[in-house]
Amino acid sequence: MKDKRHQHPGTQPLLSVVEQAQLLQTLRTPTADGGLSNSHKVAEWISNLLKRPVSVQRGWDYLRSLEFRLRIPRPEQVLTDLEVQGAWKKNSAHEPNEFNSIHQQQ
Repeated sequence: MKDKRHQHPGTQPLLSVVEQAQLLQTLRTPTADGGLSNSHKVAEWISNLLKRPVSVQRGWDYLRSLEFRLRIPRPEQVLTDLEVQGAWKKNSAHEPNEFNSIHQQQ
């Protein structure tokens, strides 16, 4: 009795090479909602293409295989005052406070 696992080709990929190229082209265009592409959107795109449900994990797998990374924009503070921030940055290194006074005593 032989071990024939190494002869098993495995399952066929979910998307063909042409379909992966279509997905890549779709990912490079802006999304309809103006947001970023994520695994949910990719899984939905694949589901529409194959006309059957596809898990979100498959969307993530294809994003990773096409070398896309999760990109989440950093939150911006709405109530920022740039002048106050600039003044704080200039003075924070020179004025002793609870953080830099500890280091100066040692």
